[in-house]
Amino acid sequence: MARSSLTVGSPGRGLRWGWMALLLSVLAVTADWFALPIFVGHSLVLGVVFYWIALFVIGPNRALLVLLAGTAMLTLKWGQPYSAALVASEGLSVGWAWCRGRNPFLAVLLFWAVIGTPVAWYLYGNVYVIPYPSFVTAIIVQPVNGLIAVWVTFLALEVLAASGYTVPLTPVQSFHRMLFKRYTTFGILPVLIIGLVAARTFEQHVLNEARDNLKAKALNVAAIISRQLEENTATLQELAARQSDQEWFHDAARLSKELAAIHARSGMFVTVLAADSAGMVFAAAPQPMVASSLDPGARLMVTDREYFAVPMRTGRSHVSAVFRGRGFGADVLSALSAPVVARSGERLGVIQGSINTKRR
Repeated sequence: MARSSLTVGSPGRGLRWGWMALLLSVLAVTADWFALPIFVGHSLVLGVVFYWIALFVIGPNRALLVLLAGTAMLTLKWGQPYSAALVASEGLSVGWAWCRGRNPFLAVLLFWAVIGTPVAWYLYGNVYVIPYPSFVTAIIVQPVNGLIAVWVTFLALEVLAASGYTVPLTPVQSFHRMLFKRYTTFGILPVLIIGLVAARTFEQHVLNEARDNLKAKALNVAAIISRQLEENTATLQELAARQSDQEWFHDAARLSKELAAIHARSGMFVTVLAADSAGMVFAAAPQPMVASSLDPGARLMVTDREYFAVPMRTGRSHVSAVFRGRGFGADVLSALSAPVVARSGERLGVIQGSINTKRR
């Protein structure tokens, strides 16, 4: 297995180091830009593979150009330098250990256990925030990405060694004899990649199905709520149309009974009230709505409420946006209102009701 007698990148290979550096840089940029997606939002970035190859083909100083190209591409792709800096740190640390005869598989695991994962945990939790559960996936994917990158580099170096280049395979000879026979290495890696792609495809399918189901549910709920709003607005419009006589409208006792009947019958209205043209509530169901919560002796004024102001200004019914009720906000409400218009065209006031859209 030892192949230490040949000169790396010897003139007989017919490639100048500059062209080799350019080629490896282009490959690193391509690998990082067109990264293989394995989970939603997470990909394998294997540009560091070409930096490690460059270490043993064109030397450590010139190999830095390859690492710089890949890191710059990751920074451009992600829009932030932190993750790219982590990948560069991994490349430098593992490359340094590998060049000194250390097992690169152990080196990459040691890097992520001691440096990479703690730093990533801090960065993704505080600086470049990744929400849960994608945060945990990102933490797990990084060391896996490192191991696969070392594995791919190892395979590439074996090919180069077979072609006559000197490559440092001897530090992992015992490990290689046990697990990395050629048929095992070249057989397992495609299976691993296919498995990751299949897992990613299945995940995407599940997410798409869940998104479609949620969209269908939302459309169904929206249709039900829309129908409820129309029906209950029509109820208020019908009641308001019967109040065209001013004296009839201001008969609080009579109107309170009608409001109470609507409140009891509908099962949807949380409150129903009538306010005169000055915005003073004089009839409501339930009854405590008539009084101000700040001063029980004073009447509740609603002149500042949209459900009063819009019908009084336009002479048309109004349906508000959905909002949370007061108190603990357990109710999801919508305010419906209809103007009371006299035969002369004068706007006498407003009939308003708040419905709970969760009561379906």
